[in-house]
Amino acid sequence: MRDTSHGRLGFKRLLAFSLPETALAMMLAPLGSFLPAFYAKHTAISLAAVGAVLTLTRLIDAATDQIIGYLSDITNSRFGRRRPWIAAGTVVSAISAYFLFTPPATAGFVYFFTATFFVYLGWTMVATPYYAWGSELTRDYNERTRVFSYIALAGPVGFLIVLGVPLLPIFETSDMTPEAVAMMGVIIVVALPLLNSIALISTPQGASAPSAAPSLMDLLRAIKRNKPFWRFIAAISISGTGLGLMSATIVLYMDSYLGIGDKIPQIFIPNMIAMLLAVYAWTQITIRIGKHQALAWSFAFNALTVPFVLLVEPGESAFPHFLLWMIAIGIAGSASVVVPRSLLGDIVDYDELKSGANRAGNYYAAFTLAQKSYAAVGSGAAFLLLAAFDFDSKAASQLPSAIVGLKIALVAIPIITSLASMLLMRGFPINSRRHRTIRKRLEQRVARTIHPESP
Repeated sequence: MRDTSHGRLGFKRLLAFSLPETALAMMLAPLGSFLPAFYAKHTAISLAAVGAVLTLTRLIDAATDQIIGYLSDITNSRFGRRRPWIAAGTVVSAISAYFLFTPPATAGFVYFFTATFFVYLGWTMVATPYYAWGSELTRDYNERTRVFSYIALAGPVGFLIVLGVPLLPIFETSDMTPEAVAMMGVIIVVALPLLNSIALISTPQGASAPSAAPSLMDLLRAIKRNKPFWRFIAAISISGTGLGLMSATIVLYMDSYLGIGDKIPQIFIPNMIAMLLAVYAWTQITIRIGKHQALAWSFAFNALTVPFVLLVEPGESAFPHFLLWMIAIGIAGSASVVVPRSLLGDIVDYDELKSGANRAGNYYAAFTLAQKSYAAVGSGAAFLLLAAFDFDSKAASQLPSAIVGLKIALVAIPIITSLASMLLMRGFPINSRRHRTIRKRLEQRVARTIHPESP
């Protein structure tokens, strides 16, 4: 395949490559927002059991993420390293998503656990090699940001599609009813193979410095010594946990406290549109001030924005005020879907310079695990916290202690995690100047490999 690592990638190619992110967001974003609350309300599973499932599946994913990343790195086929895994993961994702979105009323712990486990497994099989592939399309510091900005735009589009389902005229209400959620499952089953196939067919393989397949022990030693990676993953994991708590409790806060649970699509669609519109601005900010600085500023913006939700009073005026807050949250969160994957590509280059092996799959597997904490570890902690404060998702009204638990999960913890992540990203060691040095040395290594007689 043609090496695209040095040129500017065209609009059509980047658009086609971003399509799998749309399909992945259609499947996974609901699991990090309204789907846990839907299960707690419309099936036989308890709130505490929902939290236990989300936490348990993430513990299992800690192993499967790294296994898929490692296998993706060492795969050698005529279709490339990444394509076979994405194709196989598409099949697993489509089948398991159908069952996740069409639960019977009697669904309990075993059903929710099984469906969630295979959805996350399929997602890992697609997402881990997909993001690694994206980092290999170019080595340029700013062009890599451009690649992942297209991916960042594609994700909210997928969430918008499923959020728009309850607004279709075939449904009597805009609530997240079992019929509407089942329709989402059907759409996802169709979209996954269609959109992923377009990317697989139309995108070149990309290029990375030639290297031998890394051994497992070499991998563990290299990651252990990679200080920029651990600083990055700590910031992402901490902020992701806080955002996971927010995502899991927003719908419950709307429904049980503010009394606007019937406005979920009307709230989340503008939130996603705001996130989409902010992608270009955050991309330009990132190019101007650097990736780590942009990410730090986004964490600070989020910490300043979150507490304003406490000013929203329950009742008739709640909808417009809460909507404004959600738009601001969407703008703040936009940077977190643009910058991290691009910055991780630079960290992979740093490791490749130090070790001589390309481990993009394993590094993006670690990022995938951190990203899942948005929808899983944070969600699980949120539901366990709410259960401890006597929150009852099936009750018509809540105890004062339950509302306190909601506000701790939605406001207090996300503020703390955002500020902690901001401090971690300040002074991050890999900036544009240092990455140019890394890239130059990698290119010199490639030249010596191709022309060993050169001085």
